[in-house]
Order: sequence, then C-alpha cells, then structure tokens
Amino acid sequence: MSPDPAPTLSTPVLVVGAGPTGLIAALNLAQHGIECVLVDRNESVGEWPKMDLTNSRSMELLRRMGLADEIRVRGMFLRCFLFLGQCQD
Repeated sequence: MSPDPAPTLSTPVLVVGAGPTGLIAALNLAQHGIECVLVDRNESVGEWPKMDLTNSRSMELLRRMGLADEIRVRGMFLRCFLFLGQCQD
C-alpha cells in the first residue's frame, strides 16, 4: 500500500520567507490584487524582531503602502549610531 500523496497547492506567486522582505512583498502583492502564498520555515512568530533599522528608501515604500505612520508610532527613535566607535548624528 502506497502512502497518500502530499496535498498540492497552485498559486500565481509563492513568497518564501516571512522576514521583513517577504512580508512586505506579500502585502504589496495583495494590495495590487495579486494572490500569493507566503511560506516560512518557522511555525510561529519569533521572539525577537528581524529588522533593527529602517532606511529612508524603505520608509518611502512603506509610506506608499500606508504603513509608515504606524511604524513610526510603534518604533523607537535612534538619536545616533556608533560608527568606528563614535556617535554619528
């Protein structure tokens, strides 16, 4: 007796990885009416964030998607960052 075949899935787009890039890609596709399936190797949300800093280009894309204001409200403001041992404003 052979085992049952694995279920199959058909989708126009498969997004692999639920990190910042995969999540934004899936959301952007959905906002444009494109069906997709998002898969990740982890079964649940991780304890720690996968994104530390967001640059101006990323915020520009997030603004177009209607997410920038909410991210600013929930994020932490960085006063400076260390570069070669010195604080850079």
